[in-house]
Amino acid sequence: MLTCRAYTTLFANGGMLRRKVGEAVVAVRRGGASGTFHAINNFFFLNQIIVPGSTYWNFAFGLNKGDVEKP
Repeated sequence: MLTCRAYTTLFANGGMLRRKVGEAVVAVRRGGASGTFHAINNFFFLNQIIVPGSTYWNFAFGLNKGDVEKP
């Protein structure tokens, strides 16, 4: 539902996010990260939002607080 609302708002305002920079960041405890990451990026691409390249996926997995900050 949120996606429909966002599209409607963007369309009504002349594509106000067009040519802005965005990056999908996903933090999860269990599965679903790939689908969520894909959905966010599709939203960006469909609205002509610039997505910078990366050398690796922007995923972080951790069991305890602070795990994703460790090297």
